[in-house]
This record gives sequence, C-alpha cells and structure tokens, in this order.
Amino acid sequence: MLKIKSRIQALGIAAALMLSGTAAADLNKGLVAYWSFDDCTANDAGGNGYHGILNGNISCTEGMINKGLSFDGVDSYIDINVPLAGAGNWSVCAWLNTAKIDSNATDWQTIVAASDKTEAATVKMGFLTESAAFGIYPLLTAEAKIATVNKNSFICYTKSGNSLNIIKDGTTIAGGHSSPGFTALKTIGMWQPSASSPFDKAPFNGILDELRVYSRALNKEEIQQLSHIGQDVSGSTNGYAALNVTCTNKTSGQSVVFASSNTPTSTWNCEQKGLAVNPGDQVDVLLSGWAHLTGFFWEKGNWLPCSQMCGGGIQMRSVTCKNPRGQIVDSAKCDSASRPYSLQSCNIQFCN
Repeated sequence: MLKIKSRIQALGIAAALMLSGTAAADLNKGLVAYWSFDDCTANDAGGNGYHGILNGNISCTEGMINKGLSFDGVDSYIDINVPLAGAGNWSVCAWLNTAKIDSNATDWQTIVAASDKTEAATVKMGFLTESAAFGIYPLLTAEAKIATVNKNSFICYTKSGNSLNIIKDGTTIAGGHSSPGFTALKTIGMWQPSASSPFDKAPFNGILDELRVYSRALNKEEIQQLSHIGQDVSGSTNGYAALNVTCTNKTSGQSVVFASSNTPTSTWNCEQKGLAVNPGDQVDVLLSGWAHLTGFFWEKGNWLPCSQMCGGGIQMRSVTCKNPRGQIVDSAKCDSASRPYSLQSCNIQFCN
C-alpha cells in the first residue's frame, strides 16, 4: 500500500523557508471517534475513549499514513460502540485498500456496521462484491463499478438532514434521501460477527486506515482536506522575490511550473495552477528564487521525537529568525504573528 507523502525542496539565496498550509477547516469539530491505527491497536485517538477490541486475524501493516490494520476477509473485525445520531447529521470516513473482491465468498464487504435501539446490526457501510459498488445497505447503493483491488481509496459516508451521500476520492458517487434510525456503530470490518454464513458476516478483506466518525456532515472541502493530509499542495513563503514553483505529481508524472507574486510573502497552490492530485499521490514541490534584500523570515527545524510513547507527550523543534542571506538574527526582526509553533502535543492515544 502506498503511503501519502510529499517533499518540499528550496533553492536560492535564502534556502530555508517558512512554509504553512492555506486556511483550513477545523477537522476536530464534531469529531466523535478517530482510529489512526498507528499504534497497531483500535484505541480512539480522538480523546473520547471509544476504544475498540480486535478480533480474529488482524495484522498491523503499512497504511496510508503511518500504520493501518489488515483484515483477512474471514473472521477479523473490531468491536466498537460509538453513538451515531441516526436522526441527526453524521459522517464516517476512512482510507481503504481492498485485497480481494470475490462474489462467491460473500456478497458484501463491510467497512463499518451500525445498529438500531434493538442492538441488531441492521446497516452496513461498504460495497457489493458482485457489482463493486459502494453502498449503505439497505438504504443507498452506487451504480458504477468503483471498488478496485490493491488501490488506495478515500471513502466518506455522510448524512445531512434526510440526504445520504457517498463520496469516493472527492467525487460524490451516490446520493439519496432517507431517514435511517440506527443509533450506534458496532463493528469495523464485519457486519454480523456472530453469524455462521460469510454472506451474513460480510467481512472486509484488505487494509483500513484513518477511520473517523463525526457528529456532523462534512462538506466537500473538508473531505478533500482530510484526503490530502500529508500532501503539501499549497502554502506560503517569506523572504523570496519572484518565486518560481515547480509542482510534480510523482504518481502520474504531471508537472506544472509557475511564478508566484513578487511580494515579501508569496503564496502558491499547485492544484489551482492545474496539477491534478488524487488521494494517495506523491507530490514534490520545488521552490526557487531570489531573496528580498529587506525580508526576514522564520526557519523551522525538524520535530524532535515525542517525549512519551502514549498518554500525551511533547515535541519540540527550533524556530529561528533569519535575514535574506540565511544568517540568524534577533527574533524581533521577524513577524511575531507568523512565528511557527516550537511545541506541539503528540502520541495522545491512551496507553494500554
């Protein structure tokens, strides 16, 4: 499974740049549960304590971002109990990479399953194996053959009012109106674990990663932002004039080259300049140009290792003010409002 990654290179007199992403939505707003699987468990990294229990043959492997969990398509699943407002708005999003699609083995593969007040697992979110169409059984199914083997896909199931939508890799592939009454997510990777028939189990066969549950319907821009975590396709720099930007999608081979504005703070956006970026693509960005003779900028060092393996730690990095020739100067010469953080929290997941 390919990992999301990007690389930013800088050339010119002021080789060190302050890079920052464009204005982004708060992706923690309404976050109910978040399983990153980075610690090879189903601990809830969202901080609300909705930890899952691994069952069957689940293995830890390379995911889209750090680690993911691999399900064997037979008896592997995760027990969870996460409230989901069936009558309200919600979103369920995850990365997936399907290892095998076999309609003779089962008619569905389940990403997550939900229950109503009777505790029965009545709804499954996944895809049909015969038609390879994503769906929310029994409420909504896409018509196109869109589930593919050994390919990374970012899928979101959302409900806004009475509108249900399925969004794959930034494109809405199914939509309809319904009033589902299920109130909780019960399992990951299987529909009905206690069933004897694989057609009732509907197990997932492949890798799941970065599974998030929200108590609101994410919009298209927020879903795109989630799918681009780890990809630097836009940003800004201080200290450069006549900035030249070369964006290369290493996965597709496409490149775009453009000049940014001749101002002390230059912004760049590869996608707005025509670079096609799909979730999971590797993007390289090369910045080059001449430094402003009067410009000062912040230089960020790399983050040091987290102080704790779990339970909440601290990461530190150096942040220094430099003149256009790359020499360290007094911090007062740089814009204090744009100073990058030198501390951040890390490994917030609960310890076993």
